[in-house]
Order: sequence, then C-alpha cells, then structure tokens
Amino acid sequence: MKTLEQVRPLIDSHGQKLVEEGVCAQVDLADMELEFRKMQEEYASGRRGFRLLSLQRDLSSANEWANVEFGDIQSFEPREVAELFEESFKVGFDEDLWNWKYGQGDGKCVVARLGKQSHIVAHYGGAPRKIIYFGEESMAIQPCDVMVHPSIRKQYGKGSLFFEVAATFLEREIGNTVSHLLGFGFPNQKTMNISKRLGLYEKTDDFVEIVYGKADTSTEQTRYCLVEYNPQDLGSRSDLDQLWESMKVDYEKGIVGVRDADYIAHRYISHPFSKANQYRCVFLRENARVKPIAFAVLKDHAGGKLIMDLICPVALMKNAITILNQQLSEAGGGSELRLWLTSSGVDKALTGDAIVNELGIEIPCNSWNPGPSAELLDGAWWLTAGDMDFI
Repeated sequence: MKTLEQVRPLIDSHGQKLVEEGVCAQVDLADMELEFRKMQEEYASGRRGFRLLSLQRDLSSANEWANVEFGDIQSFEPREVAELFEESFKVGFDEDLWNWKYGQGDGKCVVARLGKQSHIVAHYGGAPRKIIYFGEESMAIQPCDVMVHPSIRKQYGKGSLFFEVAATFLEREIGNTVSHLLGFGFPNQKTMNISKRLGLYEKTDDFVEIVYGKADTSTEQTRYCLVEYNPQDLGSRSDLDQLWESMKVDYEKGIVGVRDADYIAHRYISHPFSKANQYRCVFLRENARVKPIAFAVLKDHAGGKLIMDLICPVALMKNAITILNQQLSEAGGGSELRLWLTSSGVDKALTGDAIVNELGIEIPCNSWNPGPSAELLDGAWWLTAGDMDFI
C-alpha cells in the first residue's frame, strides 16, 4: 500500500511527458490510474494482500523414504557407487567406463542415501545425446545404471525407492521444460514392465537383430575396400562429417542421434573399450582417392561381427552392408555379420536372405512429465548397438 501511495503521484507528475514522448497513450494513463485506485481499494478492504506461509511435512503420514537424502552427480565420487553397482549387476565396476560416461560425457544422475553420511543405496543415471528431432537439433538422454541395493529392494510400487529416484530423475532431466526433450534407452524386460506399470515409461519401438547370410563375393561390389579411419587426419574427419550430413537429411521425419566426427571420437575413439581394440572404424571406398560411400564401426560378437554404427545415406545402406559382408567374408573366412536396430528401420537394412531375430528389448520414452507423446515417437527412432552406452 505504501508503494502505491508513493508511485501513484508520479503518474500525475510525469504522465503527460510520457505521452508527448510517445512512450504511452493518454488512454494508457487513464487505465493505469484506474488500476492503481482498484489495487489501493482492495488492499484497504483486505481483499488483496500478502501472506507468508511456512509449510511443514507431517512425517506421520509420509512414506518410509521421507527422510532419504537425494543427490546429483556432484554429490559423490565414483568409488562410492562401486559396491552398489556390483551388488546390482553382479559384474565388476569399471571406473574408467564410469568416468567416460559421467565425466567426459557430462552424465546426469540421482542418487539416494538413507541418511546424510550413509552409503548410496539407489542410483538412476543418464547419458546425454545430441539428436536430430524431426529435422531440428535437440537433446535426448539415455537412462542407464538404474539400481537399488538388493537389501532394500522390497517392492517396486509407487511407494518404493526405485519409484522415488526414477520419478525424480525424469522430472529433473526429461521433458518440454528441462534440458533433454526426450528419453530413450534399452532397459531389461523387468525394468521396462515395472516402469510402464508405474506410469514412468511408454513403449515406442522394439530393438531387433538382423543376421546376414553368407556373402556372395562374385559380384562387382568386391571392387570396394575397407579403409581404416584415422581420427587425427583432417581429411578423414571431413569425409565422415560429409557422410553424416548426407545421412541426417533422410531422417527429417524421424529421430536420429548425431553421428558426426566429434561424436565418433567420443563414442569409439575415447571409449575405454577402445584400449583393447574392441572397435574397428572403417570407410567403405571404391579406392583410396574417391569419397567413401559409407562409414562403419564393427565389433567382435558371437563369433562374427556386429555393426555398431553405419553412417551413409539410406539409399546406399543395403549396398554398404552387402559390401561389408563381402569384405569380412573374404578376410575372415565367412564370419557372420549382424546388425542391431530399431524394428521400424529394418526395411532400410534388410538384404537378401537375412533373418530378423527378436532381442526382447523395448525402446521406452518418458511418460511421467510433459513431453512428446508416445504416439508421436512411435517408430520414429533410428538406433543401433552403438547407441547403447555399455557395449
């Protein structure tokens, strides 16, 4: 009320000058005078006012996790989550892989402790990913390393710690109003079923495997060769970026993760697994002097080769796979070639007598807070094994 009393006379003192300078019209001054008078009357009558409210939780009605301490990626050191990881997944904790994902990769997470000084008992992480979303640049995040310590993994309802950390992560990281428009991932079937039942996820696609038959090496594709990728060579990086530019235009009506030279450097060249030469990055060229028709990343798998990534225009994709199959057959005595991908993309990559196998993996999207609908995202993703964070 005191502010109004002091400001209102300024209208009389300076209003006409504001009109003359074109800042406002005479009618604006009249409206402002009416509004000030209305506010003063409402304050004087008690209809308008300010109240300071102190809200306190009634712990007697809160759930059993009311006093859990939540933290983010800055609240702990990697070694603090090692025991939880090993108890949850029954595999050794790889600190290099963790630092690659959450340090170099700017990973996000929510962790939970039963008290301020106690051990971490739950973790829900995510690996950010640049994407092309229906022709526009955007950001997604892949939920990963979802774990609750077996000693308190009693149930998975809406009163569970799993639900608390999952919902908190989704609210912080995924949706229309936060940093990552979309979430995607490769949860095991149990996690997917629980998350759908709790209203956290909806399904957008299935992840499947294509197994390619023995290559026919008698056709003209044998004139092509595989040339190892040199990430230090500016010309090679430029060729890779051009292939990505030619590929992404084919996904203007869908969603694809960015696959430029910077991404390849992070995902494969800097990945801890590359120290053991698990990834082979190659161009498919007709000869060393011409532009490549495709770029591929290969990994040993099940006695053969798994295509982790394939970067080329959609129109050349089947031809590129045929060439890969031929080259690998000649070099390795007929080792089997496989490709994992979203089922909506099978028609882009299915050749000859190849067969399609189910992997039992569903691709989810966030359904907990506002974001693009599952109907819009249904069948829109192009994902391959390289989009997974853990192989």
